[in-house]
Amino acid sequence: MTDQDKLLLALENLETVVDIEASSPIRDMPQLKAIIAENPKIAFYVSGYSIQHVYYYGYKRRFTFDYENTEVPMRDIHIISSPSDFHSLLCQYLGNYKKRLVIMLDGRVNIDLEFNKFLETNRVFYPNFVDLSLGSCTSPLVNMPMYDFQFVYRIGKVKLEMMEQEMDNEVERIAKMLFLPGMSDETKALLAHNYLAYTIKYTLNEKASNLERSYLQSAYGALITRKCVCQGYAEAYKRLMDFAGIPCDVVFGQIKGMPDYHAWNILRLNGGVNNFHVDVTWDSPGGRVMYDYFGLKDSDLSGDRTWNLKYNAKCNSSKNLLAEGRRGIIAFKSRLLSNGVSPVMLG
Repeated sequence: MTDQDKLLLALENLETVVDIEASSPIRDMPQLKAIIAENPKIAFYVSGYSIQHVYYYGYKRRFTFDYENTEVPMRDIHIISSPSDFHSLLCQYLGNYKKRLVIMLDGRVNIDLEFNKFLETNRVFYPNFVDLSLGSCTSPLVNMPMYDFQFVYRIGKVKLEMMEQEMDNEVERIAKMLFLPGMSDETKALLAHNYLAYTIKYTLNEKASNLERSYLQSAYGALITRKCVCQGYAEAYKRLMDFAGIPCDVVFGQIKGMPDYHAWNILRLNGGVNNFHVDVTWDSPGGRVMYDYFGLKDSDLSGDRTWNLKYNAKCNSSKNLLAEGRRGIIAFKSRLLSNGVSPVMLG
């Protein structure tokens, strides 16, 4: 491990003191900035640092770091470069009642303007959102302004924790019913798609009760109340895939000619060699299952929708995901039926 790698790893682990051999080329701030550039998110945590020479079984250069904001996990820090990146993150965080979002801006985005534009267009979808506090800062280690969003919801912390536990229990129940030992990832992906498409009723705000509106945009609506819009489907599908250990992303894009955002998933199979779009919402006509939007390539979707191709996995596999999933369902059909899986979910 090089000295640079050692220092980067120490920063990622929020270590306070790091000793580097005196022969190291790391001497001043430009080199430290270059190391931070490999993972700019670290800059949100570093509030100060010092470099001094010490003698301890040879000359060493000692880096001492001061940290702040350590309660924020790195997964909640995002580097964005466009308004669409920002809007997609807001959909994800507000829809799932996330309390904190940190934005590092690598581009020209007017954060205040774009946040207000987002609320004007989408506020009706997020009835639980009440208010936010917004702080901004800069760091001498990166040339990126940083914005710290802390959201306030009508649903309190205790209720949110109860909801999370309900969802965890439901995901485990569904997984035990659908995902059997020896089953392929392709089959699990298809069964999760079929289960959600069959059991969820797509429900808009005007067709929901006041309480139901609180959940429509979240996995809670999909898994517990069984009523939601597209983001609920996508978030619930990701939770099932996460449980199965299958990499899965939520994608936010737009249907061409429509102002609102739409959410679906990208599956990343075989280490990202075979990636596929899955849109459970558009395969859920109510009381049955469709397969028009399971296992698609980028070219299959580009005609009717747009999404951020830069930040989402490319889907160009020639593999027939639906056929492979169906072969697995046939092999496990009797055991799935004995587990209580509806024949409709088996195609």
